[in-house]
Order: sequence, then C-alpha cells, then structure tokens
Amino acid sequence: MLITAEQARQRARQRVSEYETSQFNKIMESIDRESARGVFKYYGEGELRLAIKKKLEELGYKVMINNREPEYCISWE
Repeated sequence: MLITAEQARQRARQRVSEYETSQFNKIMESIDRESARGVFKYYGEGELRLAIKKKLEELGYKVMINNREPEYCISWE
C-alpha cells in the first residue's frame, strides 16, 4: 500500500482531532458530575493536550498541569 505524505498528514490530523474531541467530552462530563456533587476541582490523570487546556481556559477554568507526573487539575472556584 502506497500512501503519500499528504495522505499520512491528513490521517494523523484527523486522529488528533478525534482524540482531542473525545478527551474534551470526557473532561466536561467529569466536571458536570463533580460540580453537581458540590466539588470545585477535577483531577485528571494522563497527558492533557495543549488545545484542550486552551479551550478550558477560554471557558473560564483554571488549569494546572503537573510537569513531574502526567496529571492535571481543573478548577472552577
């Protein structure tokens, strides 16, 4: 199977976009659940994509990323 660099680039961009959408939706569900319980922070594990961090900050959330461990905290206090 031959694939051009452009096809590979488009495929990779599509996958990144799908992953970021999925991660954002999961975070939003977690924030909804935690805020309904009266909690003002959500702690997540794993890498938080820069595009997701930026989108959350645009929505008014404070986002802190632990550089030593793959974890993050999203706050709406």
